[in-house]
Amino acid sequence: MIEENLQQLVTILKNTLDKSEFNQDSELLKETYNKINDLCSQKETITISDLELIDYNIKYLDQKYDSLNDLLYLYDPIQVSYKKEIHKKQVEELREESRKKVNNMNNQNKKESYKLICEIQVAFARLIGPLSIMSVLDSYEEKQCEIKDILNTITQWAAKFELEQNLNFITSKELLNIYERLEKLKDKFLFDNSLGNESELSDEIVIWMWEIMTLRKKQIEMKEGK
Repeated sequence: MIEENLQQLVTILKNTLDKSEFNQDSELLKETYNKINDLCSQKETITISDLELIDYNIKYLDQKYDSLNDLLYLYDPIQVSYKKEIHKKQVEELREESRKKVNNMNNQNKKESYKLICEIQVAFARLIGPLSIMSVLDSYEEKQCEIKDILNTITQWAAKFELEQNLNFITSKELLNIYERLEKLKDKFLFDNSLGNESELSDEIVIWMWEIMTLRKKQIEMKEGK
């Protein structure tokens, strides 16, 4: 039906181009004729504005000339059909754009997630290293049982993290307990005048424990989309 209507419109408009009775609107008729031809040959490039311009022209011609009163009747279903196609195309383009944005966001999230995992791995390594040294130094002999117990807990966390790639298995209470125990070690040994540079290890372990706590919070928020 649409193709037939288009052909009839083309024929009607073409026949008006050389008739003197339409001289007053010859330019308008030529423009409308060319636009209708575009509907036939350049369907993919037609816009809503093009359709509405044709509609405006045809309504004007239909009202002015009795011999052209079929134009609107022929054009209405064409306009409806083309607008549906344009709308469908626009919706698909929006969906595709949305899919691309989601994919880009997912890729960005994957990059950020991987970066965070690497930062957590580094933090565990920087925490476990000093604790391991402290557990065998004579300077910390008085608290070696405490240090070894803390080291064992943190090493288990690190091992589980390597398997699960997240820290949500550690509760806030567990983290705080370890942090407070490390703070007590720092308070006892950092300013102990009987110790040399090894006293700074007690400060380093608190710093990296705090880093793990911060990174855990950041990872949880990332997974929750905050």
